[in-house]
Amino acid sequence: MMHSPLHFLRMLAAAVFAAVCLTACFDKTLSDYNYAMEDGKIMAYDGLMPYDGKIWTDDGTSALLTFSDGMLESIEYFSAEGKRYCVLDAAGQQATFYNGAGAELQRGAFRHLYRDQYREWRRLNEEIWEVFKESSM
Repeated sequence: MMHSPLHFLRMLAAAVFAAVCLTACFDKTLSDYNYAMEDGKIMAYDGLMPYDGKIWTDDGTSALLTFSDGMLESIEYFSAEGKRYCVLDAAGQQATFYNGAGAELQRGAFRHLYRDQYREWRRLNEEIWEVFKESSM
């Protein structure tokens, strides 16, 4: 069955429209914002305005950053299964780790029990802080 060129154009227009709608529905991610260090605190800006809300890492699953009036409050890290395994404070100094059931663990115990996850956390944490540094230069 042969379709007319008009049918093809309608299908193409529908596909483009669907792609635009899907892209617009996704939240912005870490690299879509600007960051600055102000009085020793990480600040996020959407354009010129301080950002208030949550920002995912660029993969949309590994870490969720929470900002209030532009100021970083915390970073939550998630496993590939979607379970929260760490919460880092705004200064990047205090990390609270969790096991697969959500119970709190000491850093040493987490590092011992979840070696691969701990290495991934360190890598991801360095990557996030590097985005902050690069953006604030």
